Amino acid sequence: MASSTATLADACVPVLLPGSYEITASYALSVDTAAREEAKRKLTVTAPRFALTPGEVLRCYPPPGSTGPFSATLPHIALGRPTLPWERLRRPDSAEDPADREPWLALLVFGPGEVLEDPQAIGHVTTTTVREWQSDRLSRHADLGPLTDAEKNTPCRTIRLAPEVFRAVVPVAAGLRYLAHVRQAPPAVQEAGGLAGVPDAVSVVTGNGLPRPPGPPRGHPVPHVAHLVSLEGLPAVLSDLAGGTPTDAEGGVDGMPVRLLSLHAWSFVNQADSHPPFAATMADLVAEMRASGGLLQLPGAPPDAPGMTVGQLREGRVPVRQAVTAAGKKSAPGDGVWRLYRGPLSAVPATDPGLTDIGRAADAVLPKDAGDTDLAADISHADAWSLGRSLALASADIFSTIDAAHPAPDRSGNASDRLGAMVRGGLADRCASR
Repeated sequence: MASSTATLADACVPVLLPGSYEITASYALSVDTAAREEAKRKLTVTAPRFALTPGEVLRCYPPPGSTGPFSATLPHIALGRPTLPWERLRRPDSAEDPADREPWLALLVFGPGEVLEDPQAIGHVTTTTVREWQSDRLSRHADLGPLTDAEKNTPCRTIRLAPEVFRAVVPVAAGLRYLAHVRQAPPAVQEAGGLAGVPDAVSVVTGNGLPRPPGPPRGHPVPHVAHLVSLEGLPAVLSDLAGGTPTDAEGGVDGMPVRLLSLHAWSFVNQADSHPPFAATMADLVAEMRASGGLLQLPGAPPDAPGMTVGQLREGRVPVRQAVTAAGKKSAPGDGVWRLYRGPLSAVPATDPGLTDIGRAADAVLPKDAGDTDLAADISHADAWSLGRSLALASADIFSTIDAAHPAPDRSGNASDRLGAMVRGGLADRCASR
């Protein structure tokens, strides 16, 4: 039976790092030691370094360009290769044990004024080449060692940070391994989670800080930009932050900005939640239920709503305004007469209206005394009639069923008469059986 669970792993570390390798295969006979043959093959292992292809970025959250209450959300990015965050070393000349390898990628989240070339936090970057980036003497940047001419001419995107911003947002070295993981799930689980088409195994890199909360006045929205940056060649400028001090003095203390390689970026806006937290909503609901004896109800009838009783409101009926047409003119919004509406989730069972005919209009299922504007009539069934009619008119399946179910070739009479006759003749049962 197929698995229905997702699995999380700390890492998926490839054994071979990017580079050139030679495979040698040989054999020798034990009875004739001089008989020996050998074959050699060369291979090259590659991995992304200066940019990511569109297919290597699967999902970003918060969604690019979105606006919402993200104050309690750690931004994260899902990558199409489960090994991608561990395919390079932070120090090119190091020989880290694969079991202890840390990610070479980090997701940094910035607010307005933190990225020097992007003060509005909308995703601006510096488009350049690796050659120009590596030769920049006005900023601190990664030391990637010797590069080929093809690598030096590779296009890339960079961002510049003030030293204090860099020290504030960059993850501590000891915490990098906790900011990336691998998620593996069968296709059925992926599809159920809205991830149809996503590979079974993906790597996820998480930011190490929450977005800035919406500020005054009145929870003013705050734009943010998230950058997936390369940490390769940055051991000298990575900060430990123990006591708020960089491990190495090269952390930009001389005032030079730190210039990072950005592999992917997206922006979003964090705004205040217009609704109270779920916990507060549920607490208010429980308090109201206890006070009312278990009924969902309104506190009282509107002062200008004649004919309404507290008992009706306690039964779940809601006062609404119904427009009235007089002399060919419809009443203005906010005017009209008060009516009562009871939804399907009210706490008290509905009463049978005792209707014997579906009628040709919603007015036919209104209470007989609904024409008296001094009485708050219940329009629930009339509203349900209108809703059902609208759904039927919008359904191509129902129309085709009506056409196929009509027994007589003679289509005389108006449409309402024919439809009423078919409904009384069992059309609803035939529709349900399709």
